[in-house]
Amino acid sequence: MSKPENGQQLPAICWPVPKNNRGGEFSNLEEMLAHLEGEATGHWLIGRHGMWHGGIHITDTSTPWCALSGQSMNEAVDFPVPFKGEQPVRCMADGEVVAYRINRDYLSMPWYWGDLHYSGSFVLIRHRIQPGETAESGLTFYTLYMHLAPWLAYPEPDSTAFKVADGQYLNAYVDVPRQWVVAELPPGTRVIWDKAVSADTMTGSNGRQYARVTLAEPVTGRMNLNAGDRVWTVCDKGNLVPVRDSIIRPAWWSPFLPPSRETVQFDTVVCPTPYPIKAGAPVGHLGYFQIPTDNGHEKRYQVHIECLTTDDLPRFLSNPEGVGRDTPAFARCPKDIPVYLKYTDGEIYKGLITTESETVIALSGQAVTDKEGKCYWPEGGMSRGLLAESDVQLLSRYDLADRGFEATEDNPVSFDHLDGKRQPKGLVRTIFERFFNVAINDGKLYSKIVAFNYRQLLEQIDDAKSPRYNPELYRRAVQNPSMREHLYRLCVKHPSEWYYSSESSVWKAFFTPQLKRDAPEWYAYSMKFLTDLRWMYRVAGMVENPWHMHPLVFLDAINNIGMTLDEARVRAFMRMIRVGEGTVGEVGYETLFGKQSFIKDYHKDFSDHPNIIITRSTLKSSSSAAGAYQVMGYTWNDPNMLSYRKKYGIVDFSPKSQDEFCVLILKYKRKGALKLIIDGDIDGALDILSYEWASLPPARYPQPTKSKSEVMSLYNKYLLEELSGETDLHLPIGYIKQVYNGV
Repeated sequence: MSKPENGQQLPAICWPVPKNNRGGEFSNLEEMLAHLEGEATGHWLIGRHGMWHGGIHITDTSTPWCALSGQSMNEAVDFPVPFKGEQPVRCMADGEVVAYRINRDYLSMPWYWGDLHYSGSFVLIRHRIQPGETAESGLTFYTLYMHLAPWLAYPEPDSTAFKVADGQYLNAYVDVPRQWVVAELPPGTRVIWDKAVSADTMTGSNGRQYARVTLAEPVTGRMNLNAGDRVWTVCDKGNLVPVRDSIIRPAWWSPFLPPSRETVQFDTVVCPTPYPIKAGAPVGHLGYFQIPTDNGHEKRYQVHIECLTTDDLPRFLSNPEGVGRDTPAFARCPKDIPVYLKYTDGEIYKGLITTESETVIALSGQAVTDKEGKCYWPEGGMSRGLLAESDVQLLSRYDLADRGFEATEDNPVSFDHLDGKRQPKGLVRTIFERFFNVAINDGKLYSKIVAFNYRQLLEQIDDAKSPRYNPELYRRAVQNPSMREHLYRLCVKHPSEWYYSSESSVWKAFFTPQLKRDAPEWYAYSMKFLTDLRWMYRVAGMVENPWHMHPLVFLDAINNIGMTLDEARVRAFMRMIRVGEGTVGEVGYETLFGKQSFIKDYHKDFSDHPNIIITRSTLKSSSSAAGAYQVMGYTWNDPNMLSYRKKYGIVDFSPKSQDEFCVLILKYKRKGALKLIIDGDIDGALDILSYEWASLPPARYPQPTKSKSEVMSLYNKYLLEELSGETDLHLPIGYIKQVYNGV
């Protein structure tokens, strides 16, 4: 990434995984965190065995649709029903790839009952946020995705599988002289073509290249052709393109996938010339992981995600430029301030209750003023009350320290924070102090009991006469669900286990002679595991003790909504429709049912729908469909749609108006479709919209139809482009939200 410059930089941000196998999106941070509550491993800061853990785990327990089964025998035994890799793990923010390691296959380690497998594949992505005008306001940070599925977990694509390219309609011939056209192959028609068979490729007298292909699906034309029939068709100039398999490969693998020719370097840390990657781009799938136990092994698929920075994090948390304070998004509310009520007569009165604790609330509504001009903000709680602006501290989105984010440094003697032998004087004690202060200042009755419990723990830690303790008791106190909000906002500068070797002092406290003597197998396993996974010391700019931020909570806090994922989904779906309808590109906005132009061929313009009825002999049907979305004349002039056109100011048939009218179809003609797309339920949307567009599966009409895998591949491709700001639509950002809300 280039060095910081003047000017605002706000990267797009998204969740690392979807909420279901259809690509549905979590609506907010609380829903995302609730989804991961069932995870047994990978807890923030202190893991289940008391070890340092500077990230989070997402496993097949919560998110099986992001797991991908490979070919190993161990996987088949542990998981007889393979995972299909239906959805990828995603890049969380716009950035650039700065380091990676691609394992060819899973790494292995001998154990009592056979080899155990795990993945050392990772990708490190660098990001930059600069909410203000100068670099002083910014932060360079990284997201890390570890234990990703290796190269061989992804099946090789079929080299003989092709399809007719988007926008192409190819004649199909049954004879070598090409005198008998039996059908037209529409875009997306799947065929089998073995380039290795020389007899199946020829050059015609016109100089064009032709291929003899086997149809992989039926085609309707002058003759009805079946799957398995063989025909000749033109194959040069990109008319036939390879069909990719349905499992989405990591976007950062692009330098190693066709047509690129760069050689993959397996099983080593690579620091390439940084190259860009967008929020939402696939970074891989959950990797297979076996962990030894006394009685066998645990097994799961997982990804370990971290958010790191080597910058001055406390400075960034303080919002040094005061960005956004003129348009506050939050309010810090002290304990015991009055809650006001607005009555039906418009008067505002002081209520009978006060705030029970100090909180930070999102300003979810507009401020109101009383007759004296005093300003109040909605409290947002069950009381539906108001808080006087004079009683609260208004905050910018970027006032992170005032919003509850706290930075602390720890220099432990060991990565094992809860060994049961030495009272934890560092990070764990800091966490207990934080929780005690929260509880003692809270007005709720049960908070006094919580404060008492943490006071006892602190006294026990400080008691020199009792060095031994119950590690599980301390661990549970760290992971107290009622303190989750405060734990997740604690940012820690701490040594990274990915930086140090087993010979370093911070590991020697763990790899003791006693461990080697009493549990030699555990000792050997841990040593090899650490060596196989270590990488950070190889990456320029990384340090041994970076700042660690909770990857979900921190990125949610800095997320400045621009192009939302909701809007990007609808735009991607619209572009996918156009491929099936054969209207890609600017020329698509003037295309008729018969693929002619209503401007060039019929001398119409964009002032109104052309209402030209075209009869297509190959389909034995007539249609008035026109434009990018092949809108029928009767749909355009439907009385209900006319009223919506008037409401939203659609006065012509220009490209912008066509895009806008398509959104109206999704909202008002095919009711429920717009919400399904926004929710990420593409299957549900296709089920409804295949009645509107014949090219969409599951083929409601006797016309050429895209397969489910094809439309999903197109949709995913366009979704990434829209999130990155790449589009060929004329639709203004914000219009979809306006229509969805009925404004």
